[in-house]
Amino acid sequence: TVKTPAHAEGPVTVEVTVGGAKASRTEAFRFAYLLTEAPLVDGSVTTSEWPAEFSLADDTAVSGWDNNDLDKLWVGFDDTYLYVGITGRVESANAIVLFLDTDFGAKTGYLPDTLGDNSGALDAALTGSGIKVYVPGFGAEFAAGLFGGTGQTLASLDSSGHAGLRGFQGGPSDFHWLGADVVMTETGIEMRFERAVVGLAASSGGHQAALFVRIVNQDGEYTSPEGLPSSTNGDGSVDSVVRLWVN
Repeated sequence: TVKTPAHAEGPVTVEVTVGGAKASRTEAFRFAYLLTEAPLVDGSVTTSEWPAEFSLADDTAVSGWDNNDLDKLWVGFDDTYLYVGITGRVESANAIVLFLDTDFGAKTGYLPDTLGDNSGALDAALTGSGIKVYVPGFGAEFAAGLFGGTGQTLASLDSSGHAGLRGFQGGPSDFHWLGADVVMTETGIEMRFERAVVGLAASSGGHQAALFVRIVNQDGEYTSPEGLPSSTNGDGSVDSVVRLWVN
């Protein structure tokens, strides 16, 4: 375990030397500021609310599904919430889904194609075999998402089961509904999760978290080629994730 010195915002190369042996990762880690002003979670992802340094992934797929699109992903946090902003859109029959690993590398949690709770519309989208993850150490403890044109607020869970935050603490076939904001407009999606709810409370010490976003069809069996981060082979599989240290 090492502690990095202070550094300006942005991707950095970390090199560790122990006993004359060196190991390094090129631009694999990123210094990011805490959000000094929380974005208004209304589905409108604007540069005034989301500064450029919080943009952590761009979609590079040549083409995707008609009328379904992923463009950019923003992530930030303050003392109480983890915030996610996505520019893109999705049709009513498809869903944008986010999988969150709150202890990346610990080999806990679940991969999408091992989940099995199909008790609601979002659950079905989360549990199909369409998303293949090839990132060692990734296992999601939480997932969030929404079908086109739906959303929820922290005060009122979506009773239709089409949008929200799900926890896998009950196992891969017993999802828990959790309070969260998941809001969509015609051009963007914003999400807000209480850090205490997703196991990232400021009082619980530092965490290396990881996440990715994909578009899936209603039963999760098919995945758009687009992704945040994009897959290197352009088929929507997950071979890289956004990582951030939350403290």
